[in-house]
Amino acid sequence: MPKTFEIETLSQSNSFFDNADDAPLQIEGLGQKVYWKGCTVLECDSNWTVVNRHPVCDGEAIVKKGTNLWFGEGKVKMSPPVAQ
Repeated sequence: MPKTFEIETLSQSNSFFDNADDAPLQIEGLGQKVYWKGCTVLECDSNWTVVNRHPVCDGEAIVKKGTNLWFGEGKVKMSPPVAQ
């Protein structure tokens, strides 16, 4: 089964998160790029069943359709969806 969610190293500075949303926050995968700082991330399937837990971290990723994320604590920001 191919991996649908891969965390990349955060490429943004602290000031990027000045107008970010505070977690907790849920995001349904639509092909958008998501950036987070200081968050616990629960990776879920399309039915919101947890399939992987990521400890508190900073990161970014494209969230594809069929993957949902729940962020605990920290800051979260996302871009509009990209073509899949």
